[in-house]
Amino acid sequence: VDLARFLTGAEVATVFAEVRSTRTEQDTALLQMALTNGVMVHSMFSLSAVDEDRLEVYGTDAKLTVDRYRSLRVEALPATAGGTVGLAVARFLGERAALPYALRKSRAPLNDPSFPAALEAFVRSVRSGSAASPDVTDGLRSVAVIEAAELSARTGRVVSLGADAEATSMSLGPAGDLA
Repeated sequence: VDLARFLTGAEVATVFAEVRSTRTEQDTALLQMALTNGVMVHSMFSLSAVDEDRLEVYGTDAKLTVDRYRSLRVEALPATAGGTVGLAVARFLGERAALPYALRKSRAPLNDPSFPAALEAFVRSVRSGSAASPDVTDGLRSVAVIEAAELSARTGRVVSLGADAEATSMSLGPAGDLA
């Protein structure tokens, strides 16, 4: 939820969530969010599937992919990408360019580069007296989305978040459209 809001600069307008029990109780969840700028976000979370922390962003010109554990860089696949050979060459060249990062990552596999960057931004904010970002309001907005998702999973309805982040539910029609 935080990442979708951060990457798009938009708020969550509606949420639909479904929870299933695959191996254990409520171990799989699907979260669909419609943002105020029209972007659709689909997320799958599972404790009974492949351990992966992967993000894919589909646009009209390209697809961006990054896997937090396996990627050395963000992979950009143009919409006009050629065949398999061209894609393989582009991936090889991109991975070769990311070699210095790969060496740092292999020396400290749990050394997530986002942690020092976040800590540095926080220290800079404290020293300058400027507002930190994200702030408590960002946290509250994300919690409101999670509460809306829980309501949606319980009721099977799409939940709308108003400007004040208050959730109201709407039923789905037979084609999955809002009724």
